[in-house]
Amino acid sequence: EDYKIARDRLVAIEKNGVKPVYSVVFADGRKVNLTGNHPLYTIYGWKNVRDLWPGVYVGLPRIIPHSDDATGADELNNAVARILGYLLSEGSLQKHKNSEVLNFTFTNSNLDNVKELNEDLHQFNLKLSKVSAIEYKITQTDSKLLFTKNMPRKGRGLNKYGYLRHFVIQTGLKVAKSSKKEIPSSIFEAENRTVAQFLLALFKGDGVFCAEKQTLGYCSISETLIRQVQHLLLRFEIKSSIIIRDSYQRRNYRSFELTITKQDNPVFVEKIGIYNKKIPAHFSAPFKSINDVIPLPISKYRSNCEKLHRDAILQTPTRLQTEQFAKHFQIPWLQKLSCSDIVWVRVRRITRIGDAETYDVQTEKTGNLIVNDVFVHNTTVTKTLARQAVGLGYKILIFDCKQNAVEFEGFGEEIPICLRETTDSLTLLGLCESIM
Repeated sequence: EDYKIARDRLVAIEKNGVKPVYSVVFADGRKVNLTGNHPLYTIYGWKNVRDLWPGVYVGLPRIIPHSDDATGADELNNAVARILGYLLSEGSLQKHKNSEVLNFTFTNSNLDNVKELNEDLHQFNLKLSKVSAIEYKITQTDSKLLFTKNMPRKGRGLNKYGYLRHFVIQTGLKVAKSSKKEIPSSIFEAENRTVAQFLLALFKGDGVFCAEKQTLGYCSISETLIRQVQHLLLRFEIKSSIIIRDSYQRRNYRSFELTITKQDNPVFVEKIGIYNKKIPAHFSAPFKSINDVIPLPISKYRSNCEKLHRDAILQTPTRLQTEQFAKHFQIPWLQKLSCSDIVWVRVRRITRIGDAETYDVQTEKTGNLIVNDVFVHNTTVTKTLARQAVGLGYKILIFDCKQNAVEFEGFGEEIPICLRETTDSLTLLGLCESIM
């Protein structure tokens, strides 16, 4: 109960039938699809989606911890990460019609970026060949060199079985339109220092900086890509918001703008780097964290005064104000909440999107999990098994009920015994499976 994110293990996934599904969109652009009885975390505990409304605060992860000993961390070096960043932002991968021949182009006017990409490509027997003032084509350093000597040569395309095709296959790049671009899984499996290299190259391509407003951001017409960037930034505890534009450069398709929360600008510069020469190495003054609030009313007070201002109530105090209040009046649970891995974000809208096949998920210890960068409650695998067991005439004794009592109404009776621990839901799961 320290409000910190911990690693856990999925122990069961069960189909839950076709049910009405709701799309929940948050003020920072995060989005998740859930059933109406699926709980989200509020300041007053877990509440079902159907009981929430636009404007209510919901707790979301402020950081996505990642272990650098994860699978794949040693398989992706910094050069590959930079190449993927540049190519996803300013590159175009296409196939020739009626052929497997790949055509990879790169467009960028910054000669420093072009030089860095070209140097990284040389490590894989690839290079940039200039087509026009700012357009380049990716080719092999030696057009006659096959990736493997024993692989048969087919077709007239020089890169049919060459190094370019091998690089695309190994890194997981996909032939896709700009609106369908997505980050390969190899990046998500990499360690943070490699991910930082990828993000820096990506921002060098399509990153934006507004000197007047001191905002850092990224633009794309791919919704998948922009949400993946938001997720990767959370690995460095960098918060951001997404805005959808109905047109892009006067064209009739949507664009997505990701803006980094201002108080996290120094964190981005420190952990990712500077992608624009106009970005200062050190921001002149820290930005006020007016959006990083805790929706729990507290009385305003002054550190040099023991009295509370009863006529001044802060409805949504900042994290810093809450921490100072909790320390001053020695409230341990509030201190933990103010230093938690939770950021409180308002619900923007809840929309029913139709019926769909749903699934119940069970974790081993924590009782909840992260889906689409949103905390969701451990769902009702045990309840599903209990329903099936009752249908066969068995009586179920509920001894570790994490749900509301009404959720299990009619299945049996709850008995207060000494096995009330977070792992005991597994015991109930085992009992249900054994009688099935």
